[in-house]
Amino acid sequence: MKPVFLFLCCFLTLNLAAAQCPTGDVRLNDQNEVEEYLNSYLSCETITGDLYIGSGVIDLSRLTAIKRIKGDLIIEGAQITEFSNFDNLEFVEGNLTFNGLIKADELNDFNNLKKIGGSFTITNWESLSYIDAFYALEEVKGDFLITDSGLISLIGFMKLEIVYGDFELSDYPHGLDDFAKLHSVGGDFIIRDTGINFITGFNTLTSVGSLSPTGGDLIISGNIELIEISGFNNLTHIYGSMVIDNNENLPDIKGIRSLNELNGTLQITDNPLLNTLEGLQSLLYAGDPALQELPCVHIFCQF
Repeated sequence: MKPVFLFLCCFLTLNLAAAQCPTGDVRLNDQNEVEEYLNSYLSCETITGDLYIGSGVIDLSRLTAIKRIKGDLIIEGAQITEFSNFDNLEFVEGNLTFNGLIKADELNDFNNLKKIGGSFTITNWESLSYIDAFYALEEVKGDFLITDSGLISLIGFMKLEIVYGDFELSDYPHGLDDFAKLHSVGGDFIIRDTGINFITGFNTLTSVGSLSPTGGDLIISGNIELIEISGFNNLTHIYGSMVIDNNENLPDIKGIRSLNELNGTLQITDNPLLNTLEGLQSLLYAGDPALQELPCVHIFCQF
């Protein structure tokens, strides 16, 4: 009977440990609430609702056990400076949001996170200079948005294959690495108002807008230091419109050379150094009636 007794003791202990999690949403507004949570749920691996981390939080270093969040993970205004405690996190079934952080200047963790069931958002984070993170992330079921930051280096996301919603990088100084496996963006693809010099890292991308009811657009706009677009060599279909405008130093668009279907309109304006449309020579179909009326089916056949 002794082995059976020991087995039952171990079984009950394991189940008791697994049960040490709160139900529903967890709100950690300040450091006292963080410590209270850790005193009760230090080994908790699953948050069944949202996890909210607020502006009074200064240290999450002991919050290391969480592997799954069934709601949103929202880090808003927190005074933490690093995020290594989240390196065991594998799934966020809702949104992952960083908003209004004021002290951290680097984001170099979350390297076991595989899927985000909602949107991924970084916004209003002026102190953020470097991202070197999210190396295991494969899919984002909502939008992917990085905007209003001080970013000068963006590295990571090497396994990201699909964004079901919009993909937007906007309003930050520099930094754009290789999204080597990103093959589809279901909504809009936007790079706008950045100091990026080169767009070179999207050579696996084949379509933009296939999951949007109205078709998603490709928009490259207001990037005053952009001098090269060479990263869309396998992009064949845009289900919405293509807008390339107000890029003051852009000399050509050769990197879009494989595009053959554009369901919406074409707008290429206010790029003063752009004097050729070479790069659109493969475009066979455009949904804009004005483009269809041009004398060539291949609308830029002169190239």
